[in-house]
Amino acid sequence: MRRMTCRRVLTSVLIASCWLLPNASPAQGQSGSYRMGSPYGQPPDAGYPPFFSGSAYPEGDLAPLRGPGMGPPQGMSGYGPPPGYPGYGGPGGRSGSPPPQNGRFLGMGRVGQRLFGPPGEQERGPIFPDTPAVPYQTATPSTAVPGVGYYGQDGIVTRKIPDEESWDEDGPVERFISTAFKNSFFRTEYLFWDITDPSGLRLGAQLAGNVDPDNIALLDGNNQVVALGRIPTTDRLALNDNSGVRLTWGIPTLMGGDFEVSGFILEQASDRDSATDIPDFNSLIPRVVVTSTTTNGQAGANVFVYDTSYSVDYKTDMWGLDTKYIFDVMAPEEGLRLRPFLGVRYMSLNEMMTQRGVFTNFGQNVPLTSLIESSSYNNLFGGQIGARLEFVHPWFTLGAEPKAGLGLNKSTARVQTTNLRSLADGEFTTEQDDTRFTPVFEGRLYAQIHLTDYFSLHAGYNWMYIPNLIRANNIIDYNDNGINNPPGVVVDSKTSDLTIRGLSVGGEIRFR
Repeated sequence: MRRMTCRRVLTSVLIASCWLLPNASPAQGQSGSYRMGSPYGQPPDAGYPPFFSGSAYPEGDLAPLRGPGMGPPQGMSGYGPPPGYPGYGGPGGRSGSPPPQNGRFLGMGRVGQRLFGPPGEQERGPIFPDTPAVPYQTATPSTAVPGVGYYGQDGIVTRKIPDEESWDEDGPVERFISTAFKNSFFRTEYLFWDITDPSGLRLGAQLAGNVDPDNIALLDGNNQVVALGRIPTTDRLALNDNSGVRLTWGIPTLMGGDFEVSGFILEQASDRDSATDIPDFNSLIPRVVVTSTTTNGQAGANVFVYDTSYSVDYKTDMWGLDTKYIFDVMAPEEGLRLRPFLGVRYMSLNEMMTQRGVFTNFGQNVPLTSLIESSSYNNLFGGQIGARLEFVHPWFTLGAEPKAGLGLNKSTARVQTTNLRSLADGEFTTEQDDTRFTPVFEGRLYAQIHLTDYFSLHAGYNWMYIPNLIRANNIIDYNDNGINNPPGVVVDSKTSDLTIRGLSVGGEIRFR
């Protein structure tokens, strides 16, 4: 690029020098053969006739101009305006010079140089190519054939030097990216998934004796039954019908397989269960909700009572990313295809459960609102292995994709209580970090309908099973160490299983 710029500057200097010599008169009596000069300069021994200058051509020795453009000098064939051009002349798109009057030639210069005549006469063209009898092309710097001149937008015949890369040419990396994108695909799916409900657990400790957890007799100082309590459960909490989106992008590789990147995210799944049997101040034996605890780690009869209101809120957030390289082991264009893959994945599963109870001693005391908040954070990462089995038809594709993730789960469990027994307790937080082996088993069945070569409809059923993780409903140790000690409801990071399943629908765009 720098060499081409320097040459154009030299050409401009030559044009300017010719312009400054308008009174130069043709030499008399000169004869012989001549050649046109190149904008880059041809050596004298290049095999062409001598160079035409604006003042060296003798009068009367020019052949008449042919056609709308100026023809070549006598004896030089194949010289004329660019193919398809009605005439090729000076600036502004003017046509070529008219035939000379009385055999007088007005002068001409190097390629790219304006033509000039005697003082007072109008400047006129054409601009000649640099080499007679050579084919010319209409091209751009990135598409020109090296060594063959081409007509540029500036009206100058240019030759691309062989093996010289133009600044706007695509290199190997650009060509690879361009080819890869032309054969890539992008798929968008709407997810409608269910998450395993956090059901089956009592939100309290097992009491001593054969006590019915739904009918616990609460006694006063005189051993009289003053209320019937129940330990709440998570049985009525559900995490179904969660919407989400999954995006997948795939590109072919130089090794013959495909590289895919996929990510999904679900909306926050949430549910609430509120006690509807309290307050019950008018009953002879009113109903209440209780949180039962052990005493110093031993089963006993200790409970915290909520007689005015009680509720439990549950929230789940989930998202994930995975990449994989898919091998072309058996991948014909049509028919049965088997393609194993390897990759890595990451998934985040966070949950929070909040228990809120209000005690007023059946409306006689100032309300005391107590909170028990439990949070679980799972970060799963590791490798994955699987296979993609497909039956490909020009109109549709049926497929199955089982895979297993083998990795670790770096988890954090946290329990925080607020005013658990009285206002004096305030906030009390305990936390536990763990790293444990946690596999992820996943599978999907899918079908595609190919509407065009570029677009397909996609539908599938997805299933995922994750053992050995922590959930917010199963990380609480319900205990009490006495009024003179901090609250004993603390974290206890026990593991649980999780199942996710549901439908996905969407579309796939293929770039050709």
